[in-house]
Amino acid sequence: MTAGSVAVLGDLHFDRVDPEACRALVADLAAQPLELVVVAGDLTQRARRAQFRAARRFLASLTAPTLVIPGNHDLPLFDLPLRLLRPYGRYRRYIAPELEPSVCTPLVGALGVDATGRLRHKDGHLGTAHIERAARRLRALERPFRLVAVHQPLAALHADDLPDVAHGADRALERWLAAGADLVVGGHVHRGYCLQVGSERTGVVVQAGTAISTRRRHGLPNSYFRIDLERDETGRGMRIVQRDHDAGRATFVTRADFTARETPRGWQLDPARGEQT
Repeated sequence: MTAGSVAVLGDLHFDRVDPEACRALVADLAAQPLELVVVAGDLTQRARRAQFRAARRFLASLTAPTLVIPGNHDLPLFDLPLRLLRPYGRYRRYIAPELEPSVCTPLVGALGVDATGRLRHKDGHLGTAHIERAARRLRALERPFRLVAVHQPLAALHADDLPDVAHGADRALERWLAAGADLVVGGHVHRGYCLQVGSERTGVVVQAGTAISTRRRHGLPNSYFRIDLERDETGRGMRIVQRDHDAGRATFVTRADFTARETPRGWQLDPARGEQT
């Protein structure tokens, strides 16, 4: 049997960080062996140098390999010349030169896709060429599990999150699931949820809440997802756990717990044990 775990963090928003939640998160991540930590964008609040430096220190504190992508907040908003001429300059300097990285561990092949743009304040956009390029890269990830990270969601559980779904999301999901994606993960909406998606081949969308920011929405606590992956002679399985910050206990606790099993058509997501946000 082969097994391992992936953590999915969203919307760190350095400069608007709850230090207690940050300390509790680092401790919670360190308490378990992880194949990979995915940071699904919005590392900063306003793409300023000090905020990127703080985000870089946070990433350096993690012991597992990381896959990091930019979010819309990681492009300068008020410095228009910088936004137009070098929108990712600070991100590349302080976080990583690559906007669409790939990371392979023994169990997981993970691919980042950047749906942000200098001419878009908030919305994500995935054009046909962009989608097809990611599909080709996905097929080349020869690992037991394949994961794609995009900051903006490609599906929504709640009606009020539908306006935040990236343009081109339906096409992207169709092509990436056909190319072998098992998981599509992201952030942006500051609300954690898990969905089964797809028609021809099914997969799972995991949308992380805000991990450590004070910019919490809908009265929800800080949260992140841990995904336990397992493969043996009978097939593949996933356990998807939402971990919420309990401020009174200064720790993260399990709020919802899903299982997913592989079928001939893809992934079947079982109902959550616990409350989905």
